[in-house]
Formats: sequence, C-alpha cells, structure tokens
Amino acid sequence: MKFSYNWLQSYFPKKLPEPNKLAQILTLGIFEVKNVEKKNDDYILELDITPNRPDCLSYFGIAKECKVLTGTGLKIPAVKINAKESAADSDIKVENLSPKQCLRYCSRIVLDIKVGESPKWIQGRLIVNGIQPINNIVDAVNYVMIETGQPLHAFDCQKIEDKKIIIRLAKEDEKIAALDDSTYQLHSDILVIADSKKPLAIAGIKGGKEASISNNTKNIFIESANFDSFSIRRSCRKLNLKTDASIRFEHGVDKELCFDALDRAAALIAEIAQGKIAKEKTDIYPNKYKKRILRFNLESVKKIIGLDISKNQIVSILKSLEIKILKSGKNVLDLEIPSFRLDLIEDVDIVEEIIRIYGLNRIKSNLPVYPITVPKRNEMSYWEEQAKNILKELGFFETYNYSFISSKDSLGLNNLVELENPISEEFKYLRPSLLINLLKLIGLNLRTKQIQGKSIKDYLEFFEIGKTFNKSKEGLIEKRMLTGIVWAEKERNGFFCTKSIVETLLKRLGITNYYFDVSQNSSSDFWAKSKTAEIKIDGKSVGYLGELSLRILKKFDAPQWVFGFDIDFDALAKECNEENEFRPIPKFPAAVRDISILVSKNTRVAEVLNVIQKGNLKDADLFDIYEGKELPAGKKNLAFHLIFQSEDKTLSGAEIDAAYQNIIKEIQNHPEWEVRK
Repeated sequence: MKFSYNWLQSYFPKKLPEPNKLAQILTLGIFEVKNVEKKNDDYILELDITPNRPDCLSYFGIAKECKVLTGTGLKIPAVKINAKESAADSDIKVENLSPKQCLRYCSRIVLDIKVGESPKWIQGRLIVNGIQPINNIVDAVNYVMIETGQPLHAFDCQKIEDKKIIIRLAKEDEKIAALDDSTYQLHSDILVIADSKKPLAIAGIKGGKEASISNNTKNIFIESANFDSFSIRRSCRKLNLKTDASIRFEHGVDKELCFDALDRAAALIAEIAQGKIAKEKTDIYPNKYKKRILRFNLESVKKIIGLDISKNQIVSILKSLEIKILKSGKNVLDLEIPSFRLDLIEDVDIVEEIIRIYGLNRIKSNLPVYPITVPKRNEMSYWEEQAKNILKELGFFETYNYSFISSKDSLGLNNLVELENPISEEFKYLRPSLLINLLKLIGLNLRTKQIQGKSIKDYLEFFEIGKTFNKSKEGLIEKRMLTGIVWAEKERNGFFCTKSIVETLLKRLGITNYYFDVSQNSSSDFWAKSKTAEIKIDGKSVGYLGELSLRILKKFDAPQWVFGFDIDFDALAKECNEENEFRPIPKFPAAVRDISILVSKNTRVAEVLNVIQKGNLKDADLFDIYEGKELPAGKKNLAFHLIFQSEDKTLSGAEIDAAYQNIIKEIQNHPEWEVRK
C-alpha cells in the first residue's frame, strides 16, 4: 500500500525523520518499505503490509507505528459532531437478518447536502492512493476508509424503498447492477444490503447503482459496518471481484472502529458538502466486543529471545503500543489487548512486539547451548522412503498430484468428501483414490509424448504415496495409500509384470507372509472383472492389483492395457521388517523335472502349488498355461518346473523318482485333475 509522507506528517506536531530515513526505520521495525518515490512536493512510501496487521491498512495505523518507532508525539484529529437536525422525513429503519455475517451495523443520516467536487487536498490524497475522485460525498467516505481503515458507503435516501435497509443473504439468481457498470449474478450465501424490494449493495465489497449518489441527491444514509471476514472472502471468490473495502474486511477490521469512522465521515461531509448531521443514528451490535485479557509471563522474553530486558523497559514498550497494564506482579503482567490488534493472541506475540520495538539489531549472535539427541525414528516416514526408493529402482517415476478432483472426475461415487468452499470447480472434492489423478497423468504424458524432457517410447510407470478421503456412516475415512500404474504398448502380460513388481516391493520391505487371492471386492469400478487379484498379508487384505477397467480408461483418455496396484500403506507399514534371513549357498546340485496337469478353468494355480510343494521339492515354477481346442471343454493345462534339492546330500535318481511319484499321487487324490503324459 502507498502512503503519502506529507499526509503522515499532518498527524505529527513535530517533524518526522526525512522520508528515506523513515523508510529505513519502518523496514527495521515493522514493514518493508519497497520504494520511496518523490512526487511534486511529496514523497510516496510503498509499504508491504503483512496479513497479520490489517490495522495498518490505514494512515492512522501507520502513524501509530511511526509514533512508537520514532518516539514522536502523535495527534489524531478530533471529531466534533454537531447533530441538531431531525431526520423525520428521511428516518430509515435498519433490520439485520444475518447477524453471523454482519457483526455490527452503524449508520447516520446527513441532510441538505450539496453534491459537487471535493476540495483539491482530498482529491490529491485519494489520487496518491490510487483512487479516482468522483464527488465530494463518495470522496469523503473513501478518504475516511484510507485514513481509518474502516470501509464506509453512502446511499441516496430518496432511492431507498419504504425507508428500510435490510441486511440479508441474496436470493438465488438475484442480480445487482454495480457502480463499476457490471452486473453480478448473486448466490444465496452472498450478503447484500437491500431495501424492501431490491439489493442496493454487495455487503463489504461493492455498491450498486440503484441508490448511488447523484448530483440531485439531498439526503444521504452513511453505512459503517463490520462483516465476517470469511463470508467476504468467499463472496469475492465467487464473484471474482476484489475492492479496497473487501481487502480490508477479508483481513479483519476492528469492530470498535465503526462509530469513530462513521462520525469522522459525517463531520467531513458536513464540512465539505454543507450538510446537516441528523440526531438519529443506528448501532446494531448483537455480540459486543469483549475485552481481551492476556496474562504475560515476563520470563518468556529471556526464554524466547535470550535477552535480559528490564521490566520497566517492557512496560514502557507495551504502553507505547496502547496495551494497558491492568495488574503487575513479580514475573507476570495482566494485559488488556487493544481491539485493533487482532494479531496479539499469546505470549510469543507479545515477545515479538517487545523485541521489534527494543531493536532486533540488539540481539547478540551466540551459539545455542542445547543437548543434541538423536530423534526417534518416524517409522511411517522411514518405510515410505524405502518404498519410494524400491519403486524408483524398478523404473517408476514418483508423482505429486493435488488432493482434489473435479465433478467430472468424480465417477458418480457417493462417498465423496465435498469441500465447503472450493477455490474452483476443478478442486471441488477430496480425492477418493490416487488412481484418478495417476490415470489423468498417464493420458497427459502420452498426448505430449514427453516426460522429463525425454521422448516416451513404449512404456510408462508412475506411482504416488498420499492420502485418500472417503465418507462413511462413522465419518471421514482418511488413508495413506501407495498406488502405481503401468502401461506398456506391446505388453499383453501386464498383470504378471505388475504382480512381479508388487512381489519385489513386498520382499524388499521384509514382508514374506503375503499371497494373492481372487478379488472379492476390488474398490468399485476401477478394476477389470476377473483380471484382478487381492493382496493379502497374514489373511488380511491390504490392497489390489490388476488391469484397470476399459470404462475408467476411456473416462480419463488413458490408453488400453493399463495395469496398476493400490495398497493401503498404513496397513503395509505395520508389516514391514528390517530383519533379513540369510542362508548358505546350496552345496549340493538340484534336479529339475517337468510336470503337466490338466485342471478345470476355475482352478487357481495356488491350489495346485499347495498340493505339489512337498517333500524334497525345493521349488515349483509355473512356466506355461495353455487353453485350446485340443483340450476338453472347460479345461486348461498348467506346466511346472519341479526343482528337487537337499541341503544334506546329493539326491539319487531313485530318491527324485520317489518324490516325483509322491507328488503325482497327491495330484491323483483330486479326481478333477489329471497328470498328462
């Protein structure tokens, strides 16, 4: 925000430091002065006001800081109200139907005004602050807003229907023609100032044309209100509209400022427009301001900043900041926080105020004396990092996506968590699955044919670890998931490739008691039927792997043959183990025999493996699955390599034959299976 040096000087009987020196003082003590520009006989200081100090979005606020930092006496102009006239003909009733959004509403009426140009000194000060002069009434309320930080608005009394002001929420699809010559479509959660028939202003944001000041205006109704900052911020976002008033309300305005600013505006209008201030005034204040008392521990100054500052110095600094000392003890002070200091909440805030006034440059550089201890390992973070490294070594790219999805990406799911105040339609819901954004990402990369500056050839592998959000009867379900997708243009055995990736991941995380089962419920519509497996550890389901359904792929413009895995990482991390079991390299040779088994199409490979893995059998590897016309209907052929090996001796041919025959006998115990010869 820009500030006129001459305007600031007008509040001080004594000379302020010269502009560049003042800029240096303000930068060290409160806000960075980004620029000092000479303009005619004045200097313009551009300050970077931080969001925690909305009181300094005004000349009074910066003048108070100049007083504290320079020690120069400050004289705020006194306001004298000479209210003798009655407003019987223009008496306007005010009704607040939205006390949660309108926290305070004050008003006055000024009669018999003469609308014209405002004095040159007001025009000059407005122009310095980027506001174009309009007429003496509008300029006066804008001037007081810049001076005090309290936004105000003036209405033409003759244009207010039924002499009634109603503070209410807009009706659905209601419209308003605003002073900027734009028409705004209002929503039912946007606050308006209305009369009995129509909205006159968007509360705290922009005035309307219906009751605007014209050259024929004689009596005016001046509004000085305090609106809920969240409500104003949400309305601005929906309307895509920012104004000087809305910026102040969004950051927070002192509720106790309303009447002081209102009287200042009324007195100024009476002076420059020859108006008469009516006796009648309105102050609707449902929840009055309660004094904020803070018990401040003096020892916290030493503890936080490491300086010994005397109690007298601390008290002097606090008084200069208009913080009242209600009670003083040995090591504590009971403080009354001024209403305009919305940022002072706890001890550390008071310490910050003390040190910035005392002088940050007076803090000495000392090495900290503190015991260095090894922090306790965060198990979740450790295993998350391990999983990331394993997948990167397997050729995956790690991705970071937004935690939000749009309506068109919602897949019609009814367990979505909708945001109350989304920043756009693209971020309306919290993501129910990591698969959604990963599929969008794979489609995007294939369209651009580039990833990290390299051309895409025939495969893509992405993964992400992040949280998903779903609704249930019990409330919000929040899970940390590990999800990956694999696309290979020429690969039709993607299921087994993906299964191999998951197996490698689990083994390297120290998990051995895992297995894959027929999927019973594979997270809604994401997976292709009969091409999905459930990942289980000790009988407990931790996720799924398989081929993504064609419907989902088309929805996100992803190519065919996309496979993936979706694992509950919270559950997985509990099963991870750093212990490794080492075995000596076998001393004795292994013997390999092949076996071919005819089974029904519904028979799982795992069922067969459970039967044949017995005795001296070291391992059994499936190397072929065949289904064809040569086989009986409803049958398939499974071919295995059987590896026989002993840790104690070299197996003889007879021992191998005996073990092989035992396996055949076990298979023959299942009448529907047949060993093919």
